[in-house]
Amino acid sequence: MAKPAPSEDSGPGDSRPAISADEVLRQAVATAMELLRDGQHALAYPLLLNVIDEHERPGVQPTMTIFAAHRMLGQCTRQMRRFDAARHHYKQAFGIAAELRHLDAASGALEGLALVESADDNPVAAVGYFEKSVEYAQAHGPGSGLAHALQNYARFLHAEGDDRAADLYREALAQPNLEPFDRAIITDNFGLELARQGDAAAAIEHCRVAADEFERLGCDYDAFKAYENLAVVGRGHDAAASAAAFRRAHDLIHRVAAEQIDSDHYGTRFRQRVREIEENTWKLFPSDNHRLPPILEIGLLAKMGHDQTEQGEVLLHEGRYAEADQALRQAEASFAELQAHHLLPRVWSSLGFLYMSTGDLERAWDMLQRARMQAHVLGNAITEQGALTNLASLLSRGQHAEFSQLEYVARARALADLIDAPIRNHLAAQGRPADDFQSDAGVLDSIAFGLCAEAGADELAQRYLRRSIAAVQVAVDADSPAAPDASAAPSASDDSGSRSADGADPKDAATDKAMWVHLLARRLSRLIIHLCERDPTHPELPELVTRLTALRASTDSPSLTLFIENALSALAGARDERSTETFAHLRATCDAYEELRRIAGWALGPEGLQDSIIPPYDAAISLAVELNRAPEAFALLERSKARMLLDSIRTVTHDVGDDPVRAREADLWQRVSQMRAEIRRTPDVSRSQDTRSRTQRLWEISQEIGPLEAQIAEVWEQLAQDNRALVAHRRAEPMDADEVLAALTQEDGAALVEFFAGRSLYLFRFVKGRFDCIELLGPNETAGYFEMLEILADHADDAWDRLLTHRTYLKLVQALDDAVGDGRFYVVPHDALHRAPLHLSADGRPRTGTVLLPSASLLRTARLQRRSTRGRGAVVGGDPTLDLTFARVECAIAATRLGTTAVTGTDVTFEWLAATLSAANRPRLVHLACHGYFDERRPERSGLLLAGAEQTAQLVTLAQLASLDWSGVLTVLSACNSGRHEVKPGDELAGLTQTLLAAGAPALLTTLRPVPDLSTALLMSWFYEELNLETAWRLGNVSGALAAAQHRMRTSTATDLVQWATAVAPGGAAETLLATKIVARAHQAAGEMDRYLFWEQRAFDLQQAGGAGEPDALRSEAGRCTDERYRRRPFAAPRHWAAFAVHGAG
Repeated sequence: MAKPAPSEDSGPGDSRPAISADEVLRQAVATAMELLRDGQHALAYPLLLNVIDEHERPGVQPTMTIFAAHRMLGQCTRQMRRFDAARHHYKQAFGIAAELRHLDAASGALEGLALVESADDNPVAAVGYFEKSVEYAQAHGPGSGLAHALQNYARFLHAEGDDRAADLYREALAQPNLEPFDRAIITDNFGLELARQGDAAAAIEHCRVAADEFERLGCDYDAFKAYENLAVVGRGHDAAASAAAFRRAHDLIHRVAAEQIDSDHYGTRFRQRVREIEENTWKLFPSDNHRLPPILEIGLLAKMGHDQTEQGEVLLHEGRYAEADQALRQAEASFAELQAHHLLPRVWSSLGFLYMSTGDLERAWDMLQRARMQAHVLGNAITEQGALTNLASLLSRGQHAEFSQLEYVARARALADLIDAPIRNHLAAQGRPADDFQSDAGVLDSIAFGLCAEAGADELAQRYLRRSIAAVQVAVDADSPAAPDASAAPSASDDSGSRSADGADPKDAATDKAMWVHLLARRLSRLIIHLCERDPTHPELPELVTRLTALRASTDSPSLTLFIENALSALAGARDERSTETFAHLRATCDAYEELRRIAGWALGPEGLQDSIIPPYDAAISLAVELNRAPEAFALLERSKARMLLDSIRTVTHDVGDDPVRAREADLWQRVSQMRAEIRRTPDVSRSQDTRSRTQRLWEISQEIGPLEAQIAEVWEQLAQDNRALVAHRRAEPMDADEVLAALTQEDGAALVEFFAGRSLYLFRFVKGRFDCIELLGPNETAGYFEMLEILADHADDAWDRLLTHRTYLKLVQALDDAVGDGRFYVVPHDALHRAPLHLSADGRPRTGTVLLPSASLLRTARLQRRSTRGRGAVVGGDPTLDLTFARVECAIAATRLGTTAVTGTDVTFEWLAATLSAANRPRLVHLACHGYFDERRPERSGLLLAGAEQTAQLVTLAQLASLDWSGVLTVLSACNSGRHEVKPGDELAGLTQTLLAAGAPALLTTLRPVPDLSTALLMSWFYEELNLETAWRLGNVSGALAAAQHRMRTSTATDLVQWATAVAPGGAAETLLATKIVARAHQAAGEMDRYLFWEQRAFDLQQAGGAGEPDALRSEAGRCTDERYRRRPFAAPRHWAAFAVHGAG
């Protein structure tokens, strides 16, 4: 029987004497409390789990000690994201507290359940538990218990952006007999809420008071947190005070982290744990159960694991991420089969860095935390320090803001000092300089520089950066520099790195030298940019530029080019040198970034290639336009935006017809894609029961995938002449101006305009076979532009009424009107303009044939998709949450028009949708009428609300929707918020539109903001009336039908509505209900309130009865609606129709 992984059975301390079970539990709880206070959940969990079973047998009397154990187990499993286990323990704790009638403890358990639901993205459930927690605390009485419950509920509301948090903090501070420490905690958190609500002065005062109190109490860690908060809330209001607070926080956390280092844990006890793991490995391979002798089988697996780890690390350094991923996954499988738990953290740390580099940031976080926790449990200081360093780098990219980057840097620094101490002592004994020795070649210093610079602690920042430069300069100058880490190591971002678990460096001397030069170039580049941003004439700059450019002779790697050219272009920009030479530097930087992106290939994740240098596309585009180089500017613009969409959409399958070469290419592509996906799967290898088969499968893939990719390259050579578009599509290459013109020529007069918001607002125009670029807004006209963007961000009902009359908006859409061709009209927004209704004309009318595109390069994909003949018919579904009456009406009318049957209510599930899209007779059109959910803070949590189990709503997330095959399916989403999105760096959109386009949908009809239910039903009814079913799948027909329906909404009078209602009512129950409601709205608009109330009641009665009603009564109503008041237009306001737009190019 295999011994469990150390993370599940290791704990601190030596063996205990024979004592009672109750006493063992008390000691475990006391120890776990100390561990949790230090954030050591991975150590506290097994300690408590090993002793709690004895107290869960029938007949054991509940005690508060058992309660505490379950509550802490809930806390541990919540932090480990094992949410079901956390719920179990908190519910056990609540049951014990309830049985003991301990209301305060019950409140704490309920609070724990609320925190679990919050962490598991169930905010509604979290609110319910928090409110119950407060109720129990109130029943217990005023005091610290109620203050804690109020504060924790307030913290949740603060995170959700709910202003009610402030009142809860005030009530918490008003509780009697609060301990000074508790009052300081609440005061500090209240300061953060005040800052969120915009009261900076009060926020700064609260955080300052809390910090002073913590220092007075001797609570260094809490003082650090308060000073860090003070630095954040003070930034932008009192820069000097903010920087001073940051420096104080910096000093405190470094002291705290150093004091927490247990050298025995990382020394003697670590070596003992490794021996135990290695002894256990031999027990797994008894000589009588295997074909090979154990020594040979273990040796082969170990050698394979070590070789693949070292190969993966070298590939990682070279930016060959797909190959590195494959090698590291093989190493992971080999070590897992050996249950070599002491070697897995090194692999995980490297994989974490790989995912961070390639933009799979959530996966990187999970993998690095896993490496960090396992390494900490073992006492492997080197790997833990490396994982902490990489996590600190990840935090600089906006991930997991609830964690402190400064704290991670300090904890990594404390471990680095422990690791380096023997070497420093040795150097000192030889009389050589020792104090500044850094075996990580200054990686942590480089991260600390960025952190300090952002905080405004400029002197501290420069000290760190200069020290990191000195450290790596020593390595560059030396023949045999001190070994850095090979695993994730001083790396492509120079913001992370760790050393391998055994301290070895697998790379040869040439690779070492290239890596040191790479690091030196990056850091010199950062120093040049840092100095020139403050003073472009700084006297040190010429010497630094000379040092940097001299490194060109060392290597011609794209990384080195990127750093050098980026520094030179930044320096020219700071000096406002708008010349061809500056443009050459800018373009060279972008070209180098493109090359790195090409090398990364398959491995790119959802956030794209991550590098601490953001390629200066915007500056290059602006300067190219100024220099009258519009084609180059446009090519750079397409390279700068929606690249992850192009990467995703290239995997979508297309009809290959009877072309055998295309058929072979499609087969090879699919096989390689499946293998890459198989490599990326992440089983929990520490618990996997079938590690041997995974090891074997990864080895098989490693033998197969290379030859298959070589065959694809050969096929692409064959296709390059006649099918260049397919090859460019597979390579996700952006289009240039000539290719866009050629694509539009094939669309019978189609035009395209693309915005770019840089120093000025530019418009690239492709109209009637000509291409040009004009400046719409100059650098001095930005005030009106930003004023317009504020209106776009306003969710008020009248926001678009104001927008459609705003002078800047009118100037933009008038430019579009001037460019309209004779056919389809594509509009490609940029940045915040993705949220604007650019499909409308300057006079407010919907512009016929207008389609929104996230990137002009999607035109190529659309041409390939049009060759496909897959799919027939339509599927209609709606009202899955049973609260959208008119969604059912809309679906019934749409289904009748499309010749199908609507699916409504609880049958509209994710499983139904998945089955629909995977069926042999898959549809060409899918219409969904439901609620859409958009999370502005975390767009990945957005999605559609469909029916779930037991008549509950289920949020179908973007990831779930992306897992379906939408290729060739025109998608109509009349869900509120279905077209909302966050605009991310690289002009990438995060939302439903981007997700479904990336999954193959050729076009979507969505809403840019919420639209009333009745308005949506009427608009969709008219849309399908206008849709020519003979050419329904053509995008021009779809956009034309939408524009016609929107025009009817905008111009129809109350009389027109009643006439339409009387004509449509005989169609059936759905049509009659909608007609009745429309008649009521017409009377309301005309001021005939009696008739309005009469028809509202009839609509209610029809809805309750579910019958078809009386069409004759509706027909007789038409004669009542002829006077002047019925010329009013009930749905003329833009909020009723303007938000609907067509996206895509299919």
